[in-house]
Amino acid sequence: MMDRFAITDSRWRETIVAVGLQFAAGIALATVTVALEGTAAIAVAGGPLALAAIACFNTALIIRANLIDPPRELEPSTEAVAEGSFNVDSPTA
Repeated sequence: MMDRFAITDSRWRETIVAVGLQFAAGIALATVTVALEGTAAIAVAGGPLALAAIACFNTALIIRANLIDPPRELEPSTEAVAEGSFNVDSPTA
């Protein structure tokens, strides 16, 4: 679905959407606790809480894919350069 809206074309867009989803879940949780009372608040709060957990996991996956994995892909090339070999193939984006 993110591909359909061209969100995955940019790391900035991916991160902002992930953070926006977490913020929206927080607003939904606050609204539920203010608008409802007792058992109804607890029952309805489960939905936004589950969505917040999914958004948090999604953010962790985005950060891993965009900030952690690319340097790991460069590691063999950088080690070869450190050993003195400048004829190395580096991974491309």
